[in-house]
Amino acid sequence: MYTLFHSPGSCSLLVHALLQELDVPFELKRVDFAGREHHDEALLKVNPKAKVPALVTPDGVLTECVALVEHQCDRHGEEKLLRPPGSWERAQVLERIAALATGVYPLFNRFFHADGFADDRAARAAVKAHGAQRLSEWFAAQDAAFDGEYWSGPRPRAFAAEGIKPFG
Repeated sequence: MYTLFHSPGSCSLLVHALLQELDVPFELKRVDFAGREHHDEALLKVNPKAKVPALVTPDGVLTECVALVEHQCDRHGEEKLLRPPGSWERAQVLERIAALATGVYPLFNRFFHADGFADDRAARAAVKAHGAQRLSEWFAAQDAAFDGEYWSGPRPRAFAAEGIKPFG
């Protein structure tokens, strides 16, 4: 049994959705960031980084989305969502996941948590506006580059196997 420490509106949503998609049994433990629960001693024992997601597994605790995605897809995915280790397709998908985690997520963080970057109200508004502008630019570039191929190929195998049309 797994336990996912999560918070609504955080990047833990990806891991939550993945566990559901892979039909992995797990328990949810909500972390109240507004109440600063992520700094409670009990939670810091689970994740000393004081953030989510944190997934308690039979082997230990994993705390970074990229590692969690790869681990769960390898353990439970039967290569439906992530191609075999060593394949070019897998490397491309992991490259994109890493770009989301290291490039896009920080922009969302600036937009939703500008108070972590500035104390002054005007400065926070500027941080948020800058984050919004950069996010718009990133998504516009992704839209312009989309050639009909999904990250995992022409059509994710999980959709193809069940006859599901992605996004509609």
